Amino acid sequence: MIRRLQTWTKPETRNELIPGHDYRGEIQALKRDRAQAMERDDEEVVLAIWAKIRELEGREVEPVRYEPWRTGRTYGDKPEKMTREEIRAELRKGWTVTVWPNGRLRITTPLGEIDE
Repeated sequence: MIRRLQTWTKPETRNELIPGHDYRGEIQALKRDRAQAMERDDEEVVLAIWAKIRELEGREVEPVRYEPWRTGRTYGDKPEKMTREEIRAELRKGWTVTVWPNGRLRITTPLGEIDE
C-alpha cells in the first residue's frame, strides 16, 4: 500500500483561507460617532453618519472562504521522502485508506475522498 501511495500522481492541494470582508466594525464605529454627535446636538453630522451607515449596510458582504491551492507536488511525492514510520504517522492524522482485493483504493483525506 505504501508503494501505491508513492506512485499517486494526483496534485497535492492545500486549502488557502481567503479572508472575507464585512462592514460591522466600521458600522459600529460610526454608531459610536453618531451617539457622540447626538449628545452635542450636531444634526448635520448625525445625518451624514446615518447616510454612511445606510450605505455600508447596503453593501454586499464578502464571506470567508477556502480555495484549493496547488503546492506543485503530488500526493505521491511526500511519501517518497518519508520513512515507513513517518508515513504511518501521517496516515493517522485523518487519512484512511481502504484497499479492495482488486487493488482499487479509496483514500479519505481531511480534504475529501479520492477513488483510484
